[in-house]
Amino acid sequence: MVELHDLMKNRRSIREFIGDRSIEDKILKRVIDAPFLAPSAANIKGFNLLIVDEPDLKQKIRDLCEKGEYNWVFSQPTEIKESILSLPNYSFQKDFLTDAPILIIVSTDPENPNVPYAVESCWLAIAYMLLEIENSELGSLTYTPSLIQTEKRNELNKILNLSKEEIIQTIVPVGYFEEKPEAKTVEISDNVHLNQFRNPFFN
Repeated sequence: MVELHDLMKNRRSIREFIGDRSIEDKILKRVIDAPFLAPSAANIKGFNLLIVDEPDLKQKIRDLCEKGEYNWVFSQPTEIKESILSLPNYSFQKDFLTDAPILIIVSTDPENPNVPYAVESCWLAIAYMLLEIENSELGSLTYTPSLIQTEKRNELNKILNLSKEEIIQTIVPVGYFEEKPEAKTVEISDNVHLNQFRNPFFN
């Protein structure tokens, strides 16, 4: 049995999928169940999962996301725009949105008074789902379209039949893959504090 810490340590963002290999129903069921096991405020599971497997719909989602990201990046101040464009392997092309056999779109309504801490609870659910995806030896990526930050998000909501109030938190492409990126060393000592901010926990 894989240890939980190993799952967290080994997980990587996957952007290249084996597009013609489908996910078995029993595995997909476990992935879908996982977020509903996560804790949530008042135990209200105030999020929605939309499973997309239709190629034409995935293409529409990709087209909107690519267009939205391009427009968003070039609307930023020069310094921020250049910083984004200089990121290693950055591309406006989001092949993973059509290559992955399924997309799991996770949304919530942050303004719903009946769902306290909707966004925070939603992301706890996403974390549980990502761990089950890793446990199932599948690959995934948490992709949040840039157009979600603009009024253009309604275009994406419309093709998915989502209400205007629902905010997509992330689109998670899921599928089998051939290669996993190497692990990157993460230094946490400067980010962990004891009793007061800037009082280091690690000496």
